Parts: sequence; structure tokens; C-alpha cells
Amino acid sequence: MAEFDIVDMTSTLKRAGLSANRPEFLVIHSTRSYPEFEELLALHRKRGFAGVGYHFFVSASMKVYQARPIDLEGAHALGFNRKSVGLCVYSKDGSIEKEAIETSRRVISHIMERTGELEIIPHTSAQIIYLNQLLDKAGISERFDSGSDITDPKVFSAMQKKLSQFLTEHQALGVEEKRIITGFKNCPGPMFDQIV
Repeated sequence: MAEFDIVDMTSTLKRAGLSANRPEFLVIHSTRSYPEFEELLALHRKRGFAGVGYHFFVSASMKVYQARPIDLEGAHALGFNRKSVGLCVYSKDGSIEKEAIETSRRVISHIMERTGELEIIPHTSAQIIYLNQLLDKAGISERFDSGSDITDPKVFSAMQKKLSQFLTEHQALGVEEKRIITGFKNCPGPMFDQIV
């Protein structure tokens, strides 16, 4: 695969208080609202993050930014921030162009060269996996399937309905569980299968 430039923006990260990251997963995300790094940085700082929450970002202009060192925790996926690398790809309308696919694949190869093989999952699956872990800790037997087709719009919609019903039936859920269910989104959606 051809070499490509990575713009090192790790200097924008406030490292004090961050924990180590021991990656087991590569979590893929997308954004439609923040096409360039500076806009994403401003949003994440406004939310109180130490910097951009993802380790890598592919912008609308096809620039690749590294926002966090791989060995430091991210702020991109509840329950996964200390055991994953986060990659976010800009998508204007939920679809992905050929150049963005190729660039994203190069970034994935770059990450794997530095970490060894990681399990690649969409953020959609990470949300379900973590919810299941929280339910297990809370002694709730219900489990949700984060299968390989979770980013398919029909499958995602059905899961969203199940989660909404579950929340209605379990009003005493913890804050974290409610946060996952009410914030559940199809990220990066169907473009996940095109990237990986």
C-alpha cells in the first residue's frame, strides 16, 4: 500500500490525567457535522474532552490526522476507551467515496502495523457490547445481539426499537445504561462494510 502523510496533532491533546491504552479493538466512527480537524477539536473541547476523542481522523479534504498517541486512552466509545483505537471518517451524507475508503484502509493498515491485529468493530457494536457488560454487572439477564449486520439500517432500526422498549420496561436502569440507550446511533452505518 502506498505511503501517505499523517498530520500529527497530538500536541493539541492535554495529556494530564489520561490513562494508558492497551488496544484490543479498532472502533470505526463517522461524522457528518465536522468536516475538518479544527472543527472537531473545537467541538470535543467544548464537551470537556482533553482534545479530539479519536486517535485518527480522516477529514473531508482527505487529510489524515493523528489526534492521540495510540498508547493513550481515547474518548470515543464508552467501555472501550482504554482498550481500543478510535478512527473517525468524515461522511457528508452517510455514504463514502472511493478515495475515503482507500484512505481509511491505509490508516487501518498503519494502525495494525503498530499494534498488531485488532478486532475491527463499528461504534454501533461497541455500544451494544458495553451495554451487555453493564447489564451483566447489574444482574439483568437481557442481552442484545451486536451481530455483523448491526449497521444495516433495517437491523439498526429494529435494535433501536428493542432498546427503546427495554428502557420503558426497566426505568431503574443506571445512568450509563440509559446514556447508551438514549444516545444509540448507527455510527458509521453501512459505510463500515465498505471500509473493512
